[in-house]
Amino acid sequence: MYDLLIKGGTAIDPARGLNAALDVAVTAGRVAKLDTSIPVSEAKEVIDASNKIVAPGLIDLHAHVFRQDHVVDADELCGVRAGVTSIIDAGSAGAPDFSNFLETVIRPCHSRIYSFLYNHWWPDGSEPEEALENDRHIEVDGIIELAATYPDIVKGVKVAVMPPITRKYGLEPVVRGREAARAAGLRLMLHIGDIGAPHLNATPPEMTSQALDLLDPGDILTHVFSPLTGGGLDAEGRVLPALQAARDRGVVMDAAMGDYQFSWAAAETVLAEGILPHVISSDIEIHSGLAAAPGTMVKDRRVTGARVASELTLVEYMAFFLELGFALEDVIRMTTSEPASAAGIDATAGSLVEGRPADISVLEVLTGRFTLTDVTGVSRLGERAIVPSVTVKDGRVFPAGRGAHPWGFAPPPTAN
Repeated sequence: MYDLLIKGGTAIDPARGLNAALDVAVTAGRVAKLDTSIPVSEAKEVIDASNKIVAPGLIDLHAHVFRQDHVVDADELCGVRAGVTSIIDAGSAGAPDFSNFLETVIRPCHSRIYSFLYNHWWPDGSEPEEALENDRHIEVDGIIELAATYPDIVKGVKVAVMPPITRKYGLEPVVRGREAARAAGLRLMLHIGDIGAPHLNATPPEMTSQALDLLDPGDILTHVFSPLTGGGLDAEGRVLPALQAARDRGVVMDAAMGDYQFSWAAAETVLAEGILPHVISSDIEIHSGLAAAPGTMVKDRRVTGARVASELTLVEYMAFFLELGFALEDVIRMTTSEPASAAGIDATAGSLVEGRPADISVLEVLTGRFTLTDVTGVSRLGERAIVPSVTVKDGRVFPAGRGAHPWGFAPPPTAN
């Protein structure tokens, strides 16, 4: 007798090349069987997945679910109740505050949370030389120690190129982060795109290119579709040769959106050069609240205001890629097997392999008219959207939550 049966859906598992009508049975928190017709009499609990997609649990490679002074329910906003079973927190915690992150967020959550530890230097009033000397032991040695102590949680190091950091320290934080990652056997994730106060000087393309050249195969470039200065486009809006070179040598391309990092124009420019993203991620910041930001967030390739809200969950962002022309199976791949590989968790996540933990996302594909607005305020009309129906994590069933909008998880509907 199976504990759970997900019946009548279309199983899409790109890691196994599956796209077929298959039932999925779960026992003792693990995938037990996939078959064309498993009788409901053989299961204690049955989920009707008719007209739905049954996919490996979605994985968000880039999210922010920790802040020391404010604990928020990640399960509800961007985890199991949002169709996502595994979250990689991309730099919300570093070595000094990791223990707080572990106790307040990682352990209490039903979603599986991993960490890319930050290696940022923010202006704090101290002289650059003094700050770097003080931080070197904490960030490099601390990251190495945590990676050895928590290998199942600590999966990488997050660094950034943006004016609040580079104006004072240049690329030294990237170099130090790379040093820590290599010593600990971790991946490096590099943020590009000038967020921060708009009055600061823009990051020159030469500096972005130098940072890109530091990435090794298997490292991750996040915000590949950023329209901002300091991103993958030069002053004339052309793709940096260093971005193309990074893709060619095996750097993972992550199309994280967030509040500032996706425009239709930048996406089409990058895609036209044959640079396809490996991963779709949200860059959601759950501590920003859910109030709508006033006006557009990016104008003339610079940030226009402070982050107010990160409304787009991973499933909503997937609709943008359907509109860009990616097949549904590709979108599922970029949110399951590809991020699992990028984060180094593909032995346990990203596929519906029998015997693995039962991490399963039951998704519904809606048809209609949806407004898909980028960070510059440009909108396109999408005809399909993806929303969560039920999520299974380690065999436990979680109904979909409320979503980021009053109407749920789908992009804004339009009548025009």
